[in-house]
Amino acid sequence: MKLPAPLEIVSGSILIPTWILEEYFHGRISAADGKIMAVFPDQTILMRLGDKSALVDGETHELDVEPVQRGGDILVPFRFFADQLGFRLVLEQEGTVLRLHKRSPVRRPISFADLRRSEKKRSRHPKRLL
Repeated sequence: MKLPAPLEIVSGSILIPTWILEEYFHGRISAADGKIMAVFPDQTILMRLGDKSALVDGETHELDVEPVQRGGDILVPFRFFADQLGFRLVLEQEGTVLRLHKRSPVRRPISFADLRRSEKKRSRHPKRLL
């Protein structure tokens, strides 16, 4: 994706316009009276302009940098949204290319004891044939 203008960097954090969240991450963004609401299929994120905290499904999270308004755009911290949506940001080519990688779901390691317990449960409850 090529952007019409360079991204803004504040205190080492990349800020993106909210339209990117709508266009590329399928979020629905609404903003009024300094309040920002970003609705995604599996979560809702609430923020305020000038405030370094956000609510994700009712749970408070600290932001590295607060959302700001520049002209007609509201800019939000990209890393925060990437993390919340399950992506990892990677800077490449000496910081000139930013790539997103989808994180794979973390699974709990299975021990041999877990496998033995599972096998015992199955042997106690054999499948019934019709």
